[in-house]
Amino acid sequence: MIHTERFLDDEVAEALHHALTFEPWQVSTLRVGEFGFRFHRRAIPEGDVSIFGAVRSRIAALFGGPVEAHASWYGPGCFLGRHNDAEPDGGRERAWVLHMTRGWRPEWGGLLNFASGESLVPRFNVLTLFDVPRDHEVTPVVDAAPAGRYALAGWLRRF
Repeated sequence: MIHTERFLDDEVAEALHHALTFEPWQVSTLRVGEFGFRFHRRAIPEGDVSIFGAVRSRIAALFGGPVEAHASWYGPGCFLGRHNDAEPDGGRERAWVLHMTRGWRPEWGGLLNFASGESLVPRFNVLTLFDVPRDHEVTPVVDAAPAGRYALAGWLRRF
């Protein structure tokens, strides 16, 4: 696992955070057996001309390959059940999360937990990169959380 602090220049990070806080979010919910999720999501397609697309393009250029991306906001009651990001075609090589949350406290939930026992508290402008498959989850955000957990995330593809 790799962590890069201050991944974006301060000005770009501030603009991205501002855009995340004003995004008109749509909730995504799914429950299939033991697996489930509930969080707010915005796809970031290739060619997106917003600040989200600019960050997606930067990640693609940095890693030199195709990238999938989405923005997310986890508010009270939101979570992402344990999964490993693998696809049947094996196309996802690495997962990435650009944490964009300020002043988050562990007791609010929203932690990125790995089956290996590692746990990441959301932070501001920190990029985390890890291999796929790798079991992980986002713990439920408690009702008392005063703000949302913001991130851009996605996958680096093999082809």
